[in-house]
Amino acid sequence: MNANPQKTIYVHQTCATDTNQVQMILDSVISMVIQTNLHKSGLY
Repeated sequence: MNANPQKTIYVHQTCATDTNQVQMILDSVISMVIQTNLHKSGLY
């Protein structure tokens, strides 16, 4: 499934009509992206 083992796959199951759940997932993804970038830059 993961052709590149250096990349992490995150699975999120949701109903697209549940806007609260979609917002929670988007917030989680944004947080992961920010943390990864801070870690790579040596700031976190």
